[in-house]
Amino acid sequence: MSVRPKLLDLFCGAGGAAWGYDEAGFKVFGVDIVEQPGYPFPMIVQDVLTLSNSFLNEFDAIHASPPCQAYSDLAARNGNGHEWPRLIEPIRDMLEASGKPFVIENVEGAPLRNPVVLCGTMFDGLRVIRHRLFEANFPIRTPPDKPHPLCHTLDKRKAHYGKTCEWNDYVQVTGGGNCSVAAARDAMQIPWMLKKEINEAIPPAYTRHVGSELLRSMGMARQPSMKDLIKEHFLARQGEVVSKNELQELVYPRSEWARRIRELIREEGWPIQTQNDSADLGPGEYRLSGDPPSPGTYDIAPSISQAQRARILERNGYTCQACGVTVDDLDPQGRPVRLQIDHHQARTHGGRTSDLNLRVLCATCNQGARNLTAEPPSWTWLLTQIRRTSREDQMQALEWLKDKFKT
Repeated sequence: MSVRPKLLDLFCGAGGAAWGYDEAGFKVFGVDIVEQPGYPFPMIVQDVLTLSNSFLNEFDAIHASPPCQAYSDLAARNGNGHEWPRLIEPIRDMLEASGKPFVIENVEGAPLRNPVVLCGTMFDGLRVIRHRLFEANFPIRTPPDKPHPLCHTLDKRKAHYGKTCEWNDYVQVTGGGNCSVAAARDAMQIPWMLKKEINEAIPPAYTRHVGSELLRSMGMARQPSMKDLIKEHFLARQGEVVSKNELQELVYPRSEWARRIRELIREEGWPIQTQNDSADLGPGEYRLSGDPPSPGTYDIAPSISQAQRARILERNGYTCQACGVTVDDLDPQGRPVRLQIDHHQARTHGGRTSDLNLRVLCATCNQGARNLTAEPPSWTWLLTQIRRTSREDQMQALEWLKDKFKT
């Protein structure tokens, strides 16, 4: 058996279950009847029921999430469950014949045998109440369940309307939902999925737990995930330049290194510099410039959209709010200035991704201000800088202001 056992993810969808198994320490390979562009691991497009025994034998364990529509509450209410395939029984027969450890996951009401129930209240960080059943041929211990809290609501008839927040409280992510896509991703801890994919996904925390129980039944300790391996590598080389080739050797598949770097920077707040942050780094070079934040201390805020970026650039006149350079200037290395959108109050200090908390900085100033709360330049300082320029430049500034404010 490999150091990281191989797990086959059947009916893989967009990868919510797969992500949890990877974090538990499995190498994951997916199968689905349709292409899943966002699936974060290797996969093939094939009808699951046509897979051969020799193919199944290549894996150490198997997870299956057959389509749930036939067993759902909605189908029960509409009386149209017969219109959907009922695949649990044939899938169970196939998995039992394989002789492998297996898990079948589905919704409440599905005909699973002696299933355990997992709920979002059992896992720290989740903000969804999503009951899912897990049948397995090995024991699964369940974390303690907790009382179900009130969910964020948009229904003005409910007593708690206006008293909840989509970023702090539990939300509803199925169907139309009651929150933004960004908040749904945060609530489910699935940062890459589209809304229609989130509707059908399970939180990775569920299969991270199931995967740990599976490893225990196999007599194995938890193995490091791909992200764990990258973290260990950066910490061992803190302050040094790490190349793309080094990172590719750590992950499976090799193409997944870039996604993991983005997650460490955006979702966990690791101070990893790229060529956009430091002039001495080239393409495919990275550096951990400081200590990563403690787990749970980095506030995940919604990403800056292209529309919001355009608004902030326009509002700030395409000018760095710290040193005053514009897109027409050169940086200290003689390269064209790169303007970036910066949080005035850093996200690590509780700053949100709102227009009021965003400003334009050049890459040089943003590198120096990273994770700090620097004061923006005052009007007095800006006017002083303008007075130091030539009369011609002052007139250009005046004309720009007149055009900007139509005076």
